[in-house]
Amino acid sequence: MSQQLPVTAILYDAVSLPFRYFRDLLNIGAPLLFVMFIAVLFASLSLEVGDSYFSNIGIAFLSIAYITTALQALVGAHRLFLNKRLPSEERVFNWTGNEVRFAGWSLLLIVCVALVSLPVVGISGVLVGSMVLGENSPQLVAQIVSLAITFPVYYFVGRWSLVLPASAIGIRGKSLSWAWNLSDGNGWRLALLMGLLPTSSNMLLSIIAVEDSWLFAIFSTAVSLLVATIQVGVLSLGYKFLTDNQVDEEEEDKPQIGTVEL
Repeated sequence: MSQQLPVTAILYDAVSLPFRYFRDLLNIGAPLLFVMFIAVLFASLSLEVGDSYFSNIGIAFLSIAYITTALQALVGAHRLFLNKRLPSEERVFNWTGNEVRFAGWSLLLIVCVALVSLPVVGISGVLVGSMVLGENSPQLVAQIVSLAITFPVYYFVGRWSLVLPASAIGIRGKSLSWAWNLSDGNGWRLALLMGLLPTSSNMLLSIIAVEDSWLFAIFSTAVSLLVATIQVGVLSLGYKFLTDNQVDEEEEDKPQIGTVEL
Protein backbone atom coordinates (compact mmCIF):
# COMPACT_ATOMS: atom_id res chain seq x y z
CA MET A 1 0.00 0.00 0.00
CA SER A 2 1.28 3.48 -0.88
CA GLN A 3 1.91 6.13 1.74
CA GLN A 4 -0.94 8.50 2.43
CA LEU A 5 -1.07 11.51 0.15
CA PRO A 6 -0.65 14.86 1.95
CA VAL A 7 -3.83 16.42 0.55
CA THR A 8 -3.41 19.88 2.09
CA ALA A 9 0.25 20.18 1.11
CA ILE A 10 -0.43 19.08 -2.48
CA LEU A 11 -3.33 21.52 -2.85
CA TYR A 12 -1.23 24.36 -1.45
CA ASP A 13 1.71 23.62 -3.74
CA ALA A 14 -0.55 23.13 -6.78
CA VAL A 15 -2.25 26.50 -6.26
CA SER A 16 1.16 28.20 -6.19
CA LEU A 17 2.43 26.53 -9.39
CA PRO A 18 0.66 28.80 -11.96
CA PHE A 19 2.16 31.86 -10.29
CA ARG A 20 5.60 30.32 -9.77
CA TYR A 21 5.90 29.22 -13.40
CA PHE A 22 3.79 31.95 -15.01
CA ARG A 23 6.24 32.78 -17.82
CA ASP A 24 6.89 29.17 -18.74
CA LEU A 25 3.17 28.38 -18.68
CA LEU A 26 2.47 31.39 -20.88
CA ASN A 27 5.05 30.05 -23.32
CA ILE A 28 3.48 26.58 -23.24
CA GLY A 29 -0.08 27.82 -23.52
CA ALA A 30 0.47 30.53 -26.17
CA PRO A 31 -0.71 28.36 -29.10
CA LEU A 32 -3.87 27.35 -27.22
CA LEU A 33 -4.64 30.95 -26.25
CA PHE A 34 -4.13 32.01 -29.86
CA VAL A 35 -6.56 29.34 -31.11
CA MET A 36 -9.13 30.39 -28.50
CA PHE A 37 -8.79 34.01 -29.61
CA ILE A 38 -9.25 33.02 -33.27
CA ALA A 39 -12.30 30.97 -32.31
CA VAL A 40 -13.93 34.04 -30.75
CA LEU A 41 -13.23 36.10 -33.85
CA PHE A 42 -14.53 33.32 -36.09
CA ALA A 43 -17.74 33.02 -34.07
CA SER A 44 -18.52 36.70 -34.51
CA LEU A 45 -17.53 36.61 -38.18
CA SER A 46 -19.63 33.52 -38.98
CA LEU A 47 -22.69 35.21 -37.51
CA GLU A 48 -22.22 38.12 -39.89
CA VAL A 49 -21.48 35.97 -42.95
CA GLY A 50 -24.24 33.42 -42.31
CA ASP A 51 -22.68 30.80 -44.63
CA SER A 52 -23.15 27.30 -43.20
CA TYR A 53 -20.41 25.79 -45.41
CA PHE A 54 -17.96 28.45 -44.25
CA SER A 55 -18.98 27.82 -40.64
CA ASN A 56 -18.62 24.04 -40.89
CA ILE A 57 -15.14 24.25 -42.43
CA GLY A 58 -14.05 26.76 -39.84
CA ILE A 59 -15.43 24.74 -36.96
CA ALA A 60 -13.69 21.57 -38.17
CA PHE A 61 -10.36 23.37 -38.57
CA LEU A 62 -10.61 25.13 -35.20
CA SER A 63 -11.60 21.89 -33.47
CA ILE A 64 -8.48 20.13 -34.75
CA ALA A 65 -6.34 23.13 -33.83
CA TYR A 66 -7.88 23.33 -30.35
CA ILE A 67 -7.38 19.63 -29.59
CA THR A 68 -3.78 19.74 -30.87
CA THR A 69 -2.78 22.83 -28.91
CA ALA A 70 -4.63 21.67 -25.78
CA LEU A 71 -2.73 18.37 -25.84
CA GLN A 72 0.53 20.24 -26.32
CA ALA A 73 -0.30 22.54 -23.39
CA LEU A 74 -1.31 19.69 -21.05
CA VAL A 75 1.77 17.61 -21.81
CA GLY A 76 4.01 20.67 -21.54
CA ALA A 77 2.55 21.64 -18.17
CA HIS A 78 3.06 18.12 -16.79
CA ARG A 79 6.67 18.15 -18.03
CA LEU A 80 7.24 21.55 -16.45
CA PHE A 81 5.77 20.63 -13.06
CA LEU A 82 7.58 17.29 -12.89
CA ASN A 83 10.94 18.46 -14.23
CA LYS A 84 10.81 21.89 -12.51
CA ARG A 85 11.98 23.63 -15.67
CA LEU A 86 11.66 23.72 -19.43
CA PRO A 87 14.56 22.71 -21.67
CA SER A 88 16.47 25.75 -22.92
CA GLU A 89 15.64 24.83 -26.52
CA GLU A 90 11.89 24.65 -25.83
CA ARG A 91 9.92 26.31 -28.64
CA VAL A 92 6.58 28.08 -28.36
CA PHE A 93 4.94 25.11 -30.06
CA ASN A 94 6.84 22.01 -29.01
CA TRP A 95 5.41 18.67 -30.17
CA THR A 96 7.29 15.93 -28.32
CA GLY A 97 5.37 12.92 -29.62
CA ASN A 98 4.14 12.10 -26.12
CA GLU A 99 0.95 13.99 -26.96
CA VAL A 100 -0.35 11.08 -29.05
CA ARG A 101 0.06 8.60 -26.17
CA PHE A 102 -1.40 11.17 -23.78
CA ALA A 103 -4.44 11.52 -26.04
CA GLY A 104 -4.84 7.75 -26.29
CA TRP A 105 -4.75 7.26 -22.53
CA SER A 106 -7.14 10.20 -22.07
CA LEU A 107 -9.68 8.64 -24.44
CA LEU A 108 -9.38 5.24 -22.76
CA LEU A 109 -9.75 6.90 -19.35
CA ILE A 110 -12.93 8.67 -20.47
CA VAL A 111 -14.41 5.45 -21.81
CA CYS A 112 -13.58 3.45 -18.66
CA VAL A 113 -14.89 6.11 -16.30
CA ALA A 114 -18.08 6.40 -18.35
CA LEU A 115 -18.65 2.64 -18.33
CA VAL A 116 -18.10 2.41 -14.59
CA SER A 117 -19.92 5.54 -13.49
CA LEU A 118 -22.81 6.15 -15.86
CA PRO A 119 -25.07 3.32 -14.59
CA VAL A 120 -24.58 4.35 -10.95
CA VAL A 121 -24.89 8.07 -11.61
CA GLY A 122 -27.91 7.56 -13.87
CA ILE A 123 -29.85 5.41 -11.41
CA SER A 124 -28.91 7.58 -8.42
CA GLY A 125 -29.74 10.74 -10.34
CA VAL A 126 -33.24 9.53 -11.18
CA LEU A 127 -33.97 8.33 -7.64
CA VAL A 128 -32.58 11.33 -5.82
CA GLY A 129 -33.94 13.75 -8.39
CA SER A 130 -37.47 12.41 -8.09
CA MET A 131 -37.35 12.61 -4.29
CA VAL A 132 -35.54 15.89 -3.74
CA LEU A 133 -35.51 18.08 -6.83
CA GLY A 134 -38.70 19.75 -7.89
CA GLU A 135 -39.49 22.65 -10.14
CA ASN A 136 -39.30 25.10 -7.24
CA SER A 137 -36.12 23.71 -5.71
CA PRO A 138 -33.31 26.25 -5.21
CA GLN A 139 -30.42 26.00 -7.64
CA LEU A 140 -27.93 25.56 -4.80
CA VAL A 141 -29.83 22.51 -3.49
CA ALA A 142 -29.78 20.98 -6.96
CA GLN A 143 -26.05 21.55 -7.23
CA ILE A 144 -25.35 20.03 -3.81
CA VAL A 145 -27.41 16.94 -4.59
CA SER A 146 -25.75 16.64 -8.00
CA LEU A 147 -22.32 16.91 -6.33
CA ALA A 148 -23.20 14.16 -3.84
CA ILE A 149 -24.22 11.90 -6.71
CA THR A 150 -21.29 12.55 -9.01
CA PHE A 151 -18.45 12.90 -6.49
CA PRO A 152 -17.74 9.12 -6.36
CA VAL A 153 -16.86 9.36 -10.07
CA TYR A 154 -13.72 11.25 -9.05
CA TYR A 155 -12.60 8.13 -7.19
CA PHE A 156 -12.04 6.40 -10.51
CA VAL A 157 -10.84 9.54 -12.28
CA GLY A 158 -8.24 10.22 -9.61
CA ARG A 159 -6.83 6.71 -9.54
CA TRP A 160 -6.72 5.99 -13.27
CA SER A 161 -5.55 9.45 -14.30
CA LEU A 162 -2.13 8.85 -12.72
CA VAL A 163 -1.17 7.24 -16.02
CA LEU A 164 -1.37 10.66 -17.72
CA PRO A 165 1.69 12.31 -16.09
CA ALA A 166 3.71 9.18 -16.86
CA SER A 167 2.75 9.33 -20.55
CA ALA A 168 3.40 13.09 -20.63
CA ILE A 169 7.04 12.67 -19.62
CA GLY A 170 7.56 9.72 -21.93
CA ILE A 171 7.51 6.81 -19.47
CA ARG A 172 6.24 3.75 -21.31
CA GLY A 173 4.91 0.44 -20.13
CA LYS A 174 2.41 1.95 -17.70
CA SER A 175 -1.31 1.23 -17.78
CA LEU A 176 -4.57 1.90 -15.99
CA SER A 177 -4.01 -1.17 -13.82
CA TRP A 178 -0.56 0.18 -12.90
CA ALA A 179 -2.14 3.53 -11.94
CA TRP A 180 -4.79 1.72 -9.89
CA ASN A 181 -2.15 -0.27 -7.99
CA LEU A 182 0.00 2.83 -7.49
CA SER A 183 -2.90 4.67 -5.85
CA ASP A 184 -3.87 1.81 -3.55
CA GLY A 185 -5.02 3.26 -0.23
CA ASN A 186 -5.31 6.80 -1.63
CA GLY A 187 -8.43 6.55 -3.76
CA TRP A 188 -10.61 8.96 -1.77
CA ARG A 189 -7.73 11.37 -1.21
CA LEU A 190 -7.23 11.51 -4.97
CA ALA A 191 -10.98 11.95 -5.43
CA LEU A 192 -10.86 14.95 -3.09
CA LEU A 193 -7.81 16.39 -4.84
CA MET A 194 -9.30 15.95 -8.32
CA GLY A 195 -12.84 17.00 -7.49
CA LEU A 196 -12.72 19.75 -4.87
CA LEU A 197 -11.45 22.70 -6.88
CA PRO A 198 -13.30 22.05 -10.19
CA THR A 199 -16.59 21.45 -8.39
CA SER A 200 -16.19 24.54 -6.21
CA SER A 201 -15.30 26.77 -9.17
CA ASN A 202 -18.21 25.43 -11.25
CA MET A 203 -20.64 26.11 -8.42
CA LEU A 204 -19.27 29.63 -7.94
CA LEU A 205 -19.47 30.47 -11.64
CA SER A 206 -23.01 29.13 -11.90
CA ILE A 207 -24.12 31.23 -8.91
CA ILE A 208 -22.62 34.50 -10.18
CA ALA A 209 -23.33 33.81 -13.87
CA VAL A 210 -24.39 36.80 -15.96
CA GLU A 211 -26.05 36.07 -19.30
CA ASP A 212 -24.88 37.81 -22.47
CA SER A 213 -21.93 39.43 -20.71
CA TRP A 214 -18.54 39.50 -22.44
CA LEU A 215 -16.91 40.53 -19.18
CA PHE A 216 -18.25 37.47 -17.37
CA ALA A 217 -17.31 35.24 -20.33
CA ILE A 218 -13.70 36.47 -20.12
CA PHE A 219 -13.69 36.05 -16.32
CA SER A 220 -15.12 32.52 -16.45
CA THR A 221 -12.62 31.51 -19.15
CA ALA A 222 -9.73 32.85 -17.08
CA VAL A 223 -10.97 31.00 -13.99
CA SER A 224 -11.40 27.77 -15.97
CA LEU A 225 -7.86 28.01 -17.37
CA LEU A 226 -6.45 28.70 -13.91
CA VAL A 227 -8.32 25.78 -12.37
CA ALA A 228 -7.25 23.46 -15.22
CA THR A 229 -3.62 24.46 -14.67
CA ILE A 230 -3.89 23.86 -10.93
CA GLN A 231 -5.46 20.45 -11.58
CA VAL A 232 -2.55 19.50 -13.82
CA GLY A 233 -0.31 20.51 -10.93
CA VAL A 234 -2.35 18.42 -8.48
CA LEU A 235 -2.06 15.37 -10.71
CA SER A 236 1.66 15.89 -11.29
CA LEU A 237 2.41 16.35 -7.58
CA GLY A 238 0.27 13.36 -6.61
CA TYR A 239 2.00 11.22 -9.22
CA LYS A 240 5.45 12.35 -8.07
CA PHE A 241 4.70 11.69 -4.40
CA LEU A 242 3.36 8.20 -5.04
CA THR A 243 6.09 7.15 -7.46
CA ASP A 244 8.86 8.51 -5.22
CA ASN A 245 7.50 6.65 -2.20
CA GLN A 246 6.99 3.50 -4.27
CA VAL A 247 10.68 3.57 -5.20
CA ASP A 248 11.64 4.11 -1.54
CA GLU A 249 9.51 1.15 -0.43
CA GLU A 250 10.99 -1.08 -3.13
CA GLU A 251 14.50 -0.11 -2.04
CA GLU A 252 13.66 -0.92 1.59
CA ASP A 253 12.28 -4.32 0.59
CA LYS A 254 15.51 -5.32 -1.16
CA PRO A 255 17.86 -7.48 0.95
CA GLN A 256 20.93 -5.55 2.06
CA ILE A 257 24.31 -6.77 0.74
CA GLY A 258 26.37 -8.38 3.42
CA THR A 259 23.47 -9.32 5.68
CA VAL A 260 22.41 -12.84 6.42
CA GLU A 261 18.89 -13.74 7.41
CA LEU A 262 18.66 -16.63 9.88
